[in-house]
Amino acid sequence: MKKLLFPMIMLFVLLLNIPILADSNNLVQNFGFEQGSLDKWDRQAYTNTDGITEFFIDDTVSHSGAKSACIINNSPNHSRFNQEIKVKGNSYYKLSCWVKTENVGSDYTGANITVEGILDISEHIQGTNDWQYIELYGSTKKNQKSFVLSLALGSYGNVNTGKVWFDDVVVEKVDKVPSNVKVAKLYVEDTSTNTAKLPKSKNISFMTPYSILFFIVAILLIVLAKKEILKIKPGREKILLVIALSIGLVVRLIYAAKVEGFSVDIGCFRAWSMAASGINGISTFYTSGMFCDYPPFYILVLALVGGISNLFNLTSNLGAHLIMIKLPAIIADVVTAYLIYKLAVKKFNSSASFILSILYIFNPAVFLNSTLWGQVDSFFTMILLFGLILILEGKLTYATILFTIAVLMKPQGIIFLPVIGYELIIDFIKTKKIKNIGLSALYAIITTAIIIIPFSAGRAPTWLIDLYINTAEGYKYASMNAYNLFSLFGANAKEDSTTLFIFSYYAWGMFFIVLTSLFTGFLYFSNYLKHKQSAQSIAPIAMLVQMTGVFVLSTRMHERYLFPSMAFALLCYIFYKDIGYLLIFGGTSATVFVNTYDVLVRMFLTEYPYIPADDTLLFIGSLANVIILLFLCIVSIQTVVRNKTIPLDLK
Repeated sequence: MKKLLFPMIMLFVLLLNIPILADSNNLVQNFGFEQGSLDKWDRQAYTNTDGITEFFIDDTVSHSGAKSACIINNSPNHSRFNQEIKVKGNSYYKLSCWVKTENVGSDYTGANITVEGILDISEHIQGTNDWQYIELYGSTKKNQKSFVLSLALGSYGNVNTGKVWFDDVVVEKVDKVPSNVKVAKLYVEDTSTNTAKLPKSKNISFMTPYSILFFIVAILLIVLAKKEILKIKPGREKILLVIALSIGLVVRLIYAAKVEGFSVDIGCFRAWSMAASGINGISTFYTSGMFCDYPPFYILVLALVGGISNLFNLTSNLGAHLIMIKLPAIIADVVTAYLIYKLAVKKFNSSASFILSILYIFNPAVFLNSTLWGQVDSFFTMILLFGLILILEGKLTYATILFTIAVLMKPQGIIFLPVIGYELIIDFIKTKKIKNIGLSALYAIITTAIIIIPFSAGRAPTWLIDLYINTAEGYKYASMNAYNLFSLFGANAKEDSTTLFIFSYYAWGMFFIVLTSLFTGFLYFSNYLKHKQSAQSIAPIAMLVQMTGVFVLSTRMHERYLFPSMAFALLCYIFYKDIGYLLIFGGTSATVFVNTYDVLVRMFLTEYPYIPADDTLLFIGSLANVIILLFLCIVSIQTVVRNKTIPLDLK
């Protein structure tokens, strides 16, 4: 018996260690969730609004052991558990897990295993099913160190509802792949080297040489105008302006039809325009169950677009319909360039005014946004510009109408409310009359009522406020591809509830919004105390400070949100002739272009437009925008407080 004791003990120890040996090749930590927590797993969702998605450990359901990880999508969402996996380059890996589903929608992507940032997924499970095994084989690229494993319900651009459990997750390195399976690329394609492989409808590689040429020509034109070498003969400036704006318009119309745009935005705009232009489309728009995170004003614009498209049967022609969807922003490009000329000609000669106008209409960042991407930031900027002009003309009450429309078009319009607020306060101090404040409030209420009442049938009185809150809650990230302070800290796509030093990113963002608005107030009251009754409006500077400050310092910013700063910087140069504002215009034009170009190309290449938090270009662009903001603060203080400028008069 004693002779058998030692072998029996060894056998018992070996049997105890079989599970450990079996999992020794598994690269996943907390793979069976038996710890009773989601340790090592991040929770990610396309929409982060409270109540839409639930993530938790379920100790009542399991494939093996006693626990599993569960996702419940109460509303359509792309939700997943993510974990970074350390891997070796040029190797094959097998990703697998067991899934159980309950009432997962049959029309969209179900439960699956994949890698964050790629389009390939395993077999996806829909409906209601007991435990099923799913797997995905893939390869890494040379020098690859890791990938992010994703246990998902839904996929990019393909949201779903239902309940799914995950258990026994395995990632293991394999020597070879079965001959009958597809091998996925477990990495995001390098966007810098593959643009030539894109179809014409997605290939915008020509924008790189064009942007370089634009900045070279822009500098050359400014130098020639400064030295009075470039002059336009009297009477010809209007003809040249019409020709330039016409070229800008025609080129935009051509490329609007050729380039399909950012698919998510274009898809939304097309769907919204068709829905809003239908019978009872406006009254039932927000109650139809269709996803929409835009306030009502631009839905009215899209209703007009949809109505015209239906009238002339343009929806059946993709190119023609793309032009219609992009047309409001394209028209806004031309109108804004014309307004810049009209404002400049009051301060400069016709040659300089013409140059400033074409610096906008041919600006690659402006062209990219409206024509290639298909976004409407240009339309938003045009509304703000009209409001700014009314402020400068002393028509504050009418300006309030435009600022109200801006808020009812995009939530970012709220950024500019301190400007109209300070203008009204200074007006009250100067006139000792509350009339303009009262009328402005009245006009804002009437404007809001006119725009929202058609959408309000059967809705709660607070439905618009709820829409703004839900929109904000849907992007609870420190930064979403924006070149700003939080991306500089490596927090792109990181939840803004995460702590930075003492406070959350969200708290820091709110603090900086307040600080930016206080700085704007400091400029306003410094200007008034310096000039008293003769104080002129500093609205162009204030709007530039508000937009740039909030973009660079706040959370939940997207790559496009700095767009209006380009026009405001150009207007600041027109009114103050300080070279600093011209440099800010050049700097923001460069960073806005690179930021939006990078995201759009990623979307075209992979249908996954998110920039990695450790991306070098993201760091450089973010640092550049932080420097631009600091420079803007210095220049604005010099202009307003010290009444000093570094003049660059183009005569």
